[in-house]
Amino acid sequence: MSALLWALWCPEAAAQSALSQLQQGMAEEVLYGDLEGARVRYMRLAQDEAVDGVARADAVFLWGRVLYDLGRYEEAREVLLEGIRSGTCPQRCRLLHETMEIDLASVDELPVTWTFDRANHGVFHPSAVQDLGSIKLALSPNGDPALMWTTTSQMGRSDRLVMGVRRPEPPPEVLELGVTSVQAPAVLRAYVVDEVGRLYGQEEPIRLAAGVRMQLAIRFEELLEVRSDLGVGEPASLALDRGSITRIVLEHATPLPQNETRQLYLHAVTIR
Repeated sequence: MSALLWALWCPEAAAQSALSQLQQGMAEEVLYGDLEGARVRYMRLAQDEAVDGVARADAVFLWGRVLYDLGRYEEAREVLLEGIRSGTCPQRCRLLHETMEIDLASVDELPVTWTFDRANHGVFHPSAVQDLGSIKLALSPNGDPALMWTTTSQMGRSDRLVMGVRRPEPPPEVLELGVTSVQAPAVLRAYVVDEVGRLYGQEEPIRLAAGVRMQLAIRFEELLEVRSDLGVGEPASLALDRGSITRIVLEHATPLPQNETRQLYLHAVTIR
């Protein structure tokens, strides 16, 4: 009996078999370090028409992830993008694809400067907040190349931009950037994420005057751990290990009426 006929005849057994195959694949990865064996197992499950939607979504996601872990980036892109396009794995595959692209574009040598005269910069607008704004290369009101960030406000959510960092030597010390808020004053917050997911941010936000280009220098050693149970900078906060920074984040924090827009220009960004 074919796998498809078996699934139609006994769907509960087929689903149980798919779950068992997924578990075996994860055991191959985690317990035995057999990434290639896991890859083959996930691929077969993802391509099997008899596998139900939930298990297939898991298989596609795990297939893309193990390809990424194997360093087969183009294949990982193809699998994840097809999972997104087909609707098989829209959210998890999009998040993993974005994480992979940020990781691959992460800064591993310093200093680095992006002047936004071409598209090969390392500033990303995460998919989770793309409904709150957009970025594109444009000329600033002063006529110089810039990254134009059009950003809105929504109750309980903040738009943000992300840059990746991958253990450069020596560790990064400062983020420098020129910013203009065109139409009205704006507020930004800068923070970083370390390798275990801890957040470190500023005690005070950055306040931008309208129409004035401001040159900012954010020193990482001055950032304080953000703890939901303690707040920023409480005595129990841990000091930031600059060598463990994986993400640098700029958050739009202007308190605005719902859906009011700000237009910001980033003139140049330097990490050193």
